[in-house]
Amino acid sequence: MALVPWHLRGPLVVEEVLTAQLCNDLLPHFKSSDERPRSYQGIVDESQRDCALVEVPYELADFVTQAVNQHVDKYFGIESIPVAGQSLLIYGYGQGVGFVTHRDEVTEVELERAEGNG
Repeated sequence: MALVPWHLRGPLVVEEVLTAQLCNDLLPHFKSSDERPRSYQGIVDESQRDCALVEVPYELADFVTQAVNQHVDKYFGIESIPVAGQSLLIYGYGQGVGFVTHRDEVTEVELERAEGNG
């Protein structure tokens, strides 16, 4: 049975993909790390996006990747692999609306970048 193309399916939503123990291990790291603002094209509109990010420590990143990849691989029909030198990130949202299920659209800037970096 062939997969429906990804852009015709709804978003992938997996409840409780990380164990409570892994979350308990990640939260203290998030709270004690230097946060960076989550930007869109380098611009942060805090009225629209109240969010910060930190890098996941190497010793925990593998656990997160294992938990997530099985769902992503099945959904997209692929076998994902880590990108060398690319850190895994934790995003933290302030109280309020926070994060809702959505699909980001490709922008003109991203299309221009893709022409040069493959």
